[in-house]
Amino acid sequence: MKTIVNNPCLPGLIGNYYNYKYDEYGVWVGSKYVCLPFFSYGNINFKNKIKNYPKWEFRGFEPVSEYYTSTKITSYIKLDCDITHQFNQLGSNLKRKIKKALKNNIEIKSGGIELLKDYYLIYSKNMLKLGSPVLKIGFFNEIITKYSNGNAKIFVAYLNDKPIGSALLISYLGFYENCWFATLRKYNKLYTSYLLHWEMIKFAIENKARIYSFGRSNQNSSVLKYKQQWNTENITLYWSFSEKPKINIRKIHILRILWKALPLSIANLLGPVFAKNIYTLFIIFSLTF
Repeated sequence: MKTIVNNPCLPGLIGNYYNYKYDEYGVWVGSKYVCLPFFSYGNINFKNKIKNYPKWEFRGFEPVSEYYTSTKITSYIKLDCDITHQFNQLGSNLKRKIKKALKNNIEIKSGGIELLKDYYLIYSKNMLKLGSPVLKIGFFNEIITKYSNGNAKIFVAYLNDKPIGSALLISYLGFYENCWFATLRKYNKLYTSYLLHWEMIKFAIENKARIYSFGRSNQNSSVLKYKQQWNTENITLYWSFSEKPKINIRKIHILRILWKALPLSIANLLGPVFAKNIYTLFIIFSLTF
């Protein structure tokens, strides 16, 4: 299945922003070739080129090495060409929640750079809650302004003009994926996430999409169960490595606990530095994430 990472513009977009050497499939972080950092997948054509790269990491739908992790799931739905028909296919409880969000006066705005500040506010608050470092706002600006061969669009949910949820939707050849998605937990009772997803699904259908992806989540997680309400098809993701990793940094729970304790301003300052160099750390210490 071809996804957004088959778009030939992405390696160059990432490489130019982070000053990584790149080719048509991925980027070099130090001596390690990664296909593709910051995204759930790698270009499917890379599998035929592995022998050309001595040290690598590849994200795909099947293992391409004896060394791999398979803790992630990607979820997607096939789209109808008609919005009304698509809505009618949803379960009654799901339709009720979408309608309830509208009655709660949640407003969804979609656009570009003019929504970036509100998008990033919700994204960064959610990442702090999860105990994960943020990507720099400039990286998202790069995607919005320089992404080609498809759409890159921000969606923000507002309540009384206050942002309470946000997402970044990216497309390539009829495949639309919600790559980064966040809502403020305080307002989840208003069904913010349901309306956000529905508005992105509508946009995808209006642009003749064939697939809408909810992105990745951990196996057996509450996030995965949420996505399954939409009658998703679910595929295991295999992150393969050229050599056996020594440590999985996600298992060092103290790091998440410490990160969650940071003030938002400090987390937003340190997060981009950590995120930019994380793959370099992997190379030095043979870590997985």
